[in-house]
Parts: sequence; C-alpha cells; structure tokens
Amino acid sequence: KGEATNKFIVGKWYLSEVVNPLINKKIIYSYDTYNVDMVGNKLGFVAVSDTRTSNNLTVERIKGVAKKIKQIEFSNKEKVEFVYSLGYRKDLTFDKALEEINIKYDNEIKKKWRFEYGYFVDGNIKGVNSSFTQDEQYKSRMCLLSLSKTDNTSLITEPPVKFEYFIGNILTDFGGFTDFWNYEVSPLN
Repeated sequence: KGEATNKFIVGKWYLSEVVNPLINKKIIYSYDTYNVDMVGNKLGFVAVSDTRTSNNLTVERIKGVAKKIKQIEFSNKEKVEFVYSLGYRKDLTFDKALEEINIKYDNEIKKKWRFEYGYFVDGNIKGVNSSFTQDEQYKSRMCLLSLSKTDNTSLITEPPVKFEYFIGNILTDFGGFTDFWNYEVSPLN
C-alpha cells in the first residue's frame, strides 16, 4: 500500500570526472543530493450503468533521491560553483532554484551570473517573494525573468538579459500530454 519494493530503476547517470589522457589533468564534478516526493500521473475512470456510477482514480507517486550540480573543479585554483536558493520553489516544493553561477580563481569570485525568476499564475507573472494562495501555488510554474553578469565586486558588467513571455494559456499540471514534471504540454504549441 504505497511503498515500492525492489522496483527501482536507474534513470540518469552523472559524470564524476573527465580525464585528459595527454596531460593527465582531471575535471571533477560534484553534486548535492535531495529528495523528490511528488504526485505523478493521475488516471481517472467513471463507469455508469442503469443503477449506479463507479469512480476510480489512480494516482502515481514519484519518490526518490535526485542530484544537482554543485561544483566543477578544473584545477586546485579554477572552479565553477552553482548556488541554489535558500527557500524551496512554489511549483516544485522539494526543489530549489539556481540563483548564481560563480567562476572562481584561487578561491576568489572573478565572474558571476545571477538568475531572477517569477511564477506564471493565472495569466500573470508573480514575483518569487509574493504571497500565494494554496490554489495559486498549485497552479504556479517558475519562469526565468532575467540573467545578469557581474564581476567580483557584484557590479553588473553588462546589461541583463531579460526574458519576455506571451502569457496566453499557461497550463498547470496533470493534463493530457505532460512534460517531465507533469505539466500539460499541448502538441500544437
């Protein structure tokens, strides 16, 4: 009743290192792990006869341990760090958003990329720090609003890249055709 037994599959492989055989230098990849626990596919069925109606709803639960990139180390002095938000996402409540990518040399940040997000909700975009009703949180879907490049003093060195969206029919989860996270995807869009 709910707990899978010996029904696990490997769905992804992660690089741990790449070695250049000519100079014997390594690039080392490090990851953070986090738990995934979310509702998956829903399948409903209604049977009607002359005397009664029968409803059947099957809900898939997705549980597991996932990884996200934390650092790429090119040498003792050269690194790329991936920094995630302190708070959890509204749409995927087990996950955190990528906030920064830091390029470090000799443990000092030389360049940094910062990501700014919002959420599609009911035909609008709400800020990540906005308050959400339970219904809005259920319908929300994260979107990237801008990407800024800064130097080691955190001053923006180039104008940020801003993203605009046509906010027509933003779909919520658990429809007919779905993406990896069970959000509806129209085959016509």
